[in-house]
Amino acid sequence: MTRAAVLSFTLSALPVAAQAFCDPPLPPAPTSETLAREYEAEFEQGFERYFSEASGYFRCLDEERGKVMSEVEQTANRYDRFLTDAETWGEE
Repeated sequence: MTRAAVLSFTLSALPVAAQAFCDPPLPPAPTSETLAREYEAEFEQGFERYFSEASGYFRCLDEERGKVMSEVEQTANRYDRFLTDAETWGEE
């Protein structure tokens, strides 16, 4: 497997890997118009909390993606060295 193939495969799996470390927010539950009017302040707080938590979730995904990208680059470099070394093993 070439370095490009390793990077391509790994990058396609990043969203799944990042989700293991970041918990997505739960959206506010649907409600009736009557309840929404009666508990307007509470519902407004619920929506604001959701949007705030969603922002935190996106930041978490970005951080995890950066960590994994760095790890992928380091691993790809190690793999390149391995392939180069493996070529010389057959010459001995």
